[in-house]
Amino acid sequence: MNENVQVRQQIVNHFGADIYQHNILDRSALATRVFDNPALLSLLNSIVHPATIDDANEWIGEQTSPYIIKEAALIFETGSHNYLDYVIGISAPLALRINRTMQRDHSSEAAVLLRINQQLDE
Repeated sequence: MNENVQVRQQIVNHFGADIYQHNILDRSALATRVFDNPALLSLLNSIVHPATIDDANEWIGEQTSPYIIKEAALIFETGSHNYLDYVIGISAPLALRINRTMQRDHSSEAAVLLRINQQLDE
């Protein structure tokens, strides 16, 4: 969302130029706008996920190892599982996931729960 010119332009077109601060996506501001608005979240996902999948598939095509591990939070929601031979699920207790995300993103518990509630249940 910072480096892909087409994705960046679409985000600016739909969410405004102020969503980027010093040329870096303000993820917290974007999250505030989309995670309590299903229509905006769907719009953002329709912009970001195809580009992410294409980028991952390009990277996978460049690899020469006998196997590749791909990490993604929304494997099933985005259809990424269709490009994989196996899916390994990793789980953590809800309280731990909330605390880790709050520390990483400097978000409130309520903001983290809005995100989690948009994802498939484990």
